[in-house]
Amino acid sequence: NFTSQEKHSVACQTDLSFQTDLSVVDPYWEVLDPKPDIHVLFEEFNAKFFRGLLPPIELKWSNRLCSTAGCFIYDNKTRRCKIHMNKPLLELRARKDTVETLLHEMIHYYQRLRGTPDKDHGATFHFHMKRINRESGANITVSSFIFIQYIHTHIQNCIVPLSLI
Repeated sequence: NFTSQEKHSVACQTDLSFQTDLSVVDPYWEVLDPKPDIHVLFEEFNAKFFRGLLPPIELKWSNRLCSTAGCFIYDNKTRRCKIHMNKPLLELRARKDTVETLLHEMIHYYQRLRGTPDKDHGATFHFHMKRINRESGANITVSSFIFIQYIHTHIQNCIVPLSLI
C-alpha cells in the first residue's frame, strides 16, 4: 500500500522515462495505470517477450468466463486465435493479475503459432513461463484460476439453505 505522499509523488512525475525501468508488475503501476488497456499491454509484451512475432489477435474482455481468469481460443473453422479476459473477476483484482493472466494466454498463443508439440502446460509452456517470469519479475503460473476456485468455495460455504432462515 502506498502512503498519500507516495501516491502524490508518483502522480506528479513529469519525466515518465522512469516507467521503462519498472517491472511489468511493479507496485507503482497500481497507481500509474491501475486498469490498463489490454491491447496496449499486448503490444508492449509482444515486443518485449515475444520479439514482436505475435500477429494481432482478437483480444477482448468477456463477461462469460466462469472458471478461469483468461482463455486462449483457437477456432478450427475460421483458423483464428482469440484471447478472452475475465472482466468481472479481473476488474476487482490488482493490475498484476491482469498482466500475469494476459502473459499466460500470450504464451499459449505463441505455442500455437510456433507449432510446439506439447499443448497446454507442458515443457515448452513452462520454459517460456519461467523465462518471462525471470525477465519481468512477474509470477505467471499454470493455474491462473486458483483464486476463482477460492471464490467458488467461499460462496458455497456462505450459502445458507432457505429452510434454515
